[in-house]
Amino acid sequence: MQGMRGLGVRNDAAKSDAVMDMANGFQIVGAEYLGSEIREPPWLNYCMNWGPKNGPKGPKHKDSWEGDERCK
Repeated sequence: MQGMRGLGVRNDAAKSDAVMDMANGFQIVGAEYLGSEIREPPWLNYCMNWGPKNGPKGPKHKDSWEGDERCK
């Protein structure tokens, strides 16, 4: 809290020791402009439900995705 006597502004953007390295372990799943250099990972074609009970369908079958979000 930034302020005095318990009144003020909470800084949610303060520095922290907790970090997530987004470049560690990523996988490119599609880049048509690179031709055959990028191979589609097998999990992209998973057609069953993900997660417990009625989880979302696999990436190629999710109806709410459109445009660039949807895998072709």
